[in-house]
Order: sequence, then C-alpha cells, then structure tokens
Amino acid sequence: MMKLANLSKERIKEFAGEVIYRRGVDYFRDDMVEDFQYDPKRFTFQAMVQGSYGFYDVEVWSNRGYLQANCNCPFDGYPCKHIVAVLLYFLENKDKYLTELKKQNDLKSAMSKKLSKLSKDELIKMILTFSENHSTIRRELLLQLSIDDDKSLRSFEKAIDRIFNRCESDGFSTYEISRELKKILKQVEKTEPDFQVKVLWKTISGILYQLNEYGMNDIPFEELVIEALDKFVDLFQTVAGLKENNRKMISELKNYGEWGNCGIIDEVWEAYYLITGDDVK
Repeated sequence: MMKLANLSKERIKEFAGEVIYRRGVDYFRDDMVEDFQYDPKRFTFQAMVQGSYGFYDVEVWSNRGYLQANCNCPFDGYPCKHIVAVLLYFLENKDKYLTELKKQNDLKSAMSKKLSKLSKDELIKMILTFSENHSTIRRELLLQLSIDDDKSLRSFEKAIDRIFNRCESDGFSTYEISRELKKILKQVEKTEPDFQVKVLWKTISGILYQLNEYGMNDIPFEELVIEALDKFVDLFQTVAGLKENNRKMISELKNYGEWGNCGIIDEVWEAYYLITGDDVK
C-alpha cells in the first residue's frame, strides 16, 4: 500500500508497474485528464480521463493515510493507466491548486465581510437579481425555499429539455451533456421522492430516447442512465404510493424495453421487473 501523502513518480511506478505506468504517462502527456477536482481538506481528488471508448471517472482518496483509487473502465487489473494519469496530473498541478484554493478562501473571507455590512433588504435584492440572471440559482432557491413545487419542477424539466436539445446540433458531446445532467440530479437528491422521481424520469427518458432513436452505443449516456435507473428503482421500491401515482412512467419504461434498439435493454427490463414484479420479456 502507498501512502497518499508520500506520492511521487517513483512510488507511482512501483505501485502500477512499468507497463501500466508508461501507458499512464502517455495519457497524462497527451492531456487526456479533464475536469480535475481537488479537495485538500479531505485529501481527495477526481477527474475524467478520455479513454479508447469515451470518458472514464477516476476517484482517489485517503484511507487511513493510504491511497485508494477507483476507475470505471473495463480493465481487470489495478491500478489502470487512467488512475496513473490522474495521479501524475495531481503531482504536476498540486501547488497550483493549493495556491488557487488560498485565493478563493481569501476572496470568500473578503466577500463575507462585505456581505455582513449589508442590510436585509439589500441582501434580498441581490439574491433576487442573481436568481433572475442565473437559472441554476433560481432552481436552487425554489427548492430550498419550497415556494412552488410545480414551478420548480417545470424549471428543472425545461433545463433538461435545453440540455437534450443540443443533441440536434452538430458536434455535440454526450460527455458534456451527461456531466450537466449529473449536476441537475445532484441538486434534487434531497427533495421529496415524488419530485425526485419525476426529474429522474425526465433524464432517463431523454437518454433512452436518444439511445434507441439512433441505435447508439455511448458510454457516458449508458453509464448515467444505468445509475439513474438504480435510483429510480430504489425510490419505487422504498416509497409507498409512488407506483400508483406514476404508472405512466412505468408504462413508458416498458415501451423503451420493447423498442429494444440500444445496448442496455437488459438493464431497462431489469428496472421494469424490479418495479412491477412482472417479467414481461
């Protein structure tokens, strides 16, 4: 086991072995590591790495001081070249991220002092102005304040529609689309089950339509919809009354299974069976 605090190129090479290390170096040098996020307080970081068949999620964390890592690529060994590439990226950029973090903390402190001097009315006016200009803030406020669930749901549904509309343009990226959809699903994780299941289904249905309509085999879309289906099924299995109130969703899920023009039909039928108990295949 390797101590995360003692990370170095030499230790990464010992950890991965010569062959995997060289492949990881190639991925790092070819700028295949994207969307790197570092949390120095918890000593964790994660990133997306462009692989042979799309992007893979890599997570690295400390378990009692020792390095733990995970990648969702199909490689059977451990670690894979994607993990190595992210570790090398971290080594190369650690000081830069720590400097940037200090700047952000200093800025937050300065903003906090300024905001503390504003009146209640001034703060309300500022928040409302931001919510008018930024849809993400507006959706978050609607959720947090529980002002109007129907209006909040429509806001999320419109945001999801806008994201899927990009699929009609040339050169769209399913990786970028999936990443934005993940952010929306993250926003609603702590909402009421009926609200959450509606947003989940809007996302699931949108992806299944794209996959079936165009016969796509797409890793970012497939991984996201499988993850969303798991949450969708869990809600139906644990929350009383959801099945009775949302039978149209269940019927539409069956229709996607019968359409059968994508690579995750087995997962669609499994979700349908787990919700209904009816093996209709």
